Formats: sequence, C-alpha cells, structure tokens
Amino acid sequence: MLFLLSTALVSPAHAGGLKARKALPDPVHDVRLGSSPADVRKKHSSADPLEEESADFRKVYLENTIGHPTVRSVVYYFDADLPGNPLYEVILLFRDPAVRDQVALELYGPPNHEADEWRLPVKGADWELAVWTHHDKLIVAAQMKGTEWEDGVD
Repeated sequence: MLFLLSTALVSPAHAGGLKARKALPDPVHDVRLGSSPADVRKKHSSADPLEEESADFRKVYLENTIGHPTVRSVVYYFDADLPGNPLYEVILLFRDPAVRDQVALELYGPPNHEADEWRLPVKGADWELAVWTHHDKLIVAAQMKGTEWEDGVD
C-alpha cells in the first residue's frame, strides 16, 4: 500500500517528523505524493505526458502554469514500474530563485542536510522527503521503495 502525502506541512522542527500535510507549495499544494497520473490530472488537467523525457523507469508529465505569479511550470515524475505509477518527485520551476528560496524556507524551515537541502521524515511513511534547489528549481522527492530515490538522494 502506498502512503499518500497530503497537503499541509507541520514545521520540520516537530519531533517525529512531518505530518502528512502540505509538502508541496502553491500551485501544487493539492497534489499528493504517491498519487497516480490520473489522480494528478483530475486536479491539474493541463499536466501532459512528455514522452520524449520519459524513461523505462519513470513517466514524466509537464504542467505550464501560465499566469501563476511565481512558478513557470511543474514537472511530475511517476514511477513506471510500481503498481498505480505513483508520483514520487515534483520539480517546480520558479520565475525568481529568491522567491523559490523564500517558499522553501517557509515550508521546510532552514536546511537540515548539507548547506542547502532538507531531509524530512514523514509520519506514517516508510520513506523520507528529500528537498533541494538547483538553478531556478525546487525539487521535492519521496524516497519511496521501488523508485529511483529508494536508496536516498545524493
């Protein structure tokens, strides 16, 4: 059974890890890690498959967030091999890296891994949440068993 990460974050400083809430910022605060592509598309119908970016082990979807003030687009990674093709990674491309950094700080608190990354336990899940930034991106990955991040993110 896959654990679905719902959408309201409790401060990462809470002992015992995150409650299953708000791990993803606006405009995808309503998306749950562990969801199927069909479930994500029910809420984000403009998320379309990117066959040229997909691989044997994952399915890639892209959502252009036209009109959103801070996020240009969102990339979703679904596992291609696990039952239900669970969503295990979301990449948000921000218009301004300074805004991205502020959003990450508000959601996750100060980085707790390396100088600019987060590793956050999730209550009730057998995986951690890994979060990091790269250029204009905020990457949020569930280290779920059977996915490319099963053994951790380095």
